[in-house]
Amino acid sequence: KKYKSTSDPTKPEVLETAGISGEKLISAEGGSSYVPKTGKGWEEANPFSVTEALAEAVNPEQDAYVKGVISKVGTYNTQYKNVDVTLADIDDPTKTILIYRVGYADEAAFEAALKDKVGFIAIAKGKIGSYKDVNQITSPTLTVTDQKPEVTPATEPAIITKTVEEILALGDKDITNQLYQFTGILEGKKDDDQYGNGYVTDPLTGKSVKLYGNTTTATAITFDGSTGAPVYSYKNPKDANTTLADIHNGDIVTVKGLWSGKYGNFSAVTTSHDTTTAKYVATVETGIEHGTVELSKTSEIAYGEEITVTATPAEGYVLEKLVVVNAQGTETDITELKKFNATCVNVVKATFVEAGEDQPVTQAVYTFPNQTSTGTVNGYTSTWTSASADKKTSITLVNFNNYQNTWDHVRAGAKVAGTASITTQALPFKVSELALEISVLNTGEKYAQISEAKLTFGTALDALTESVAVTITKAETLHITIPEEKRAANLYYSLNLTFVDATASSKSNGTISIKSLNFQNAEAN
Repeated sequence: KKYKSTSDPTKPEVLETAGISGEKLISAEGGSSYVPKTGKGWEEANPFSVTEALAEAVNPEQDAYVKGVISKVGTYNTQYKNVDVTLADIDDPTKTILIYRVGYADEAAFEAALKDKVGFIAIAKGKIGSYKDVNQITSPTLTVTDQKPEVTPATEPAIITKTVEEILALGDKDITNQLYQFTGILEGKKDDDQYGNGYVTDPLTGKSVKLYGNTTTATAITFDGSTGAPVYSYKNPKDANTTLADIHNGDIVTVKGLWSGKYGNFSAVTTSHDTTTAKYVATVETGIEHGTVELSKTSEIAYGEEITVTATPAEGYVLEKLVVVNAQGTETDITELKKFNATCVNVVKATFVEAGEDQPVTQAVYTFPNQTSTGTVNGYTSTWTSASADKKTSITLVNFNNYQNTWDHVRAGAKVAGTASITTQALPFKVSELALEISVLNTGEKYAQISEAKLTFGTALDALTESVAVTITKAETLHITIPEEKRAANLYYSLNLTFVDATASSKSNGTISIKSLNFQNAEAN
């Protein structure tokens, strides 16, 4: 039959018999119409299996029915009033499909429907959609039965030991049916970070695995074999600042956990650690032109050892930029300091330019996204740099997120207490004010609050002795004035923000979003 749309999409008006189903047709009036499919999977009494639903073509036009075993129930989202549920195939529990955002009026309704329901048979009704080429059920409803399939509970598989490179080669899918373990050097850990983010690096290859959650609490990983298939879950206890207190960057660690190919990181439990006497090397990038770079030490370097860099331009040239690159590919600007503390990988890069071609720096404006940024971060615990619009100066951002360098702003303020800062190089002109463009300021109870904000400045990074208190408001642009008697050339500036915990039980990241910073020249026309 041929149909056309009506006010009730479940009761389309019949135009004529067409002898096909599941297709869009063009009616005599010129409008498109859809012929509902019938039979297996399209009727509640005859639902798809999970395996069949995964193989079915995407269809946004009509509800399908999928029968399977509940293998995972996510956390109820109190803001959006929904939850993600995973169904496993009754006959092949390794095949699973996501039932995306099942709606419940409130948390009580959610618990009444799904509490302790893992292992029970359910039928999902919704549209067959796709995410990263894997089918899922969208706009769903879920009917949970009181029946369980007759299955033999799965036993916990043995942990598989791999190298760092082998972990990175696991692919772009999340693996929840197998634990892996590997060994390497811990890097990027922050002592006050309760989440345990960081990296484990293989010093022989220079490759790193990102840790998105790390702890020594064994119960962070749980196993469930009740559906007949092994299923692991990881819940971050957020205790890294205490459980990892005796573990430091540069230590050798063995971690076990789960690989997330979707995000390219590893949720881990540290099972062993020790100090190491391993030594590392530091190198200078080959092919540097118009100058030379020398390091105070190039081999037999201890982790964290301070290395001094001497950059000598050729006659008629000046040093424009000096950076050191670590195993994660992060560039740290050391143009001013000309020294760094060694990690597993240390590659120094330098850029020299003709002295005559460089015009005086008379402004410093920083906007986002910026393709010169050294950080394509997706979190609130990274340190990275970003160049000014004229690429003559740069800033260092600590604990700001740029979501893989795609946002037109940077955000700070995670779900817990902490700090964030943006620090300039020495600016060779007198600054009259900092014009700070704020696009969003979240002041609700679920966002960490700014307890203190100030602009510090001084003649050296370790001597920012002057400060101006800043009142952060929702104004589009804040004008932070430098007192006239304090203005001078060649000063460093640092915008410092301090956050206190959000008060709500359901917390959100991103207290403040900054679109641009403009350090204005006091002597500009």
